[in-house]
Amino acid sequence: MTRETLEEMITIGIEFLTVAVFLVFVVNFYGIKRDFADIKNEKIVTSHNIRQYREFGKYETGFTDINVDAAGYKSECLYADDVIEAIRKYSDGSIEIYVDKPNSTGAFLYLSREDAERNPSHYSMEVLTSTSRGIDMKALFHPYLIYNGSDVKDPSFRNNHSSGTVTGIAFIRY
Repeated sequence: MTRETLEEMITIGIEFLTVAVFLVFVVNFYGIKRDFADIKNEKIVTSHNIRQYREFGKYETGFTDINVDAAGYKSECLYADDVIEAIRKYSDGSIEIYVDKPNSTGAFLYLSREDAERNPSHYSMEVLTSTSRGIDMKALFHPYLIYNGSDVKDPSFRNNHSSGTVTGIAFIRY
């Protein structure tokens, strides 16, 4: 082997080593970038869940069947005031609300975006507290959160232990 051949071999070896080190840094950089993206996505999902819990935590009282409570103790109930508060809060129809028996007439109350736009006066405080069409102020209600656009009037969605975006609240009278 000549001296020139030996120098060329050393030069080629150093070039390959430099390329290998560069490729290791590139691969590590993409791994770090993916890790940062995963962390950012987890942060976004967590903040959404926390915001939703703060807004709807009052209505997330559990999924116990209303007939199971022993000795008439209503551990997961809300008063009529809370139902009226929810209706007034979402009177724009952004969240669908269903109340199965708001008063002695037996007719249900259903607040949707379309109805809120057509009949905003139906959800005024005067109407909601009136004795004829309003909510019985002595009644107790069990709230159920409805997720991801499911039908608030459909009983099968009331025991859905789902997560996602809350799109409705169903209040079932005890």
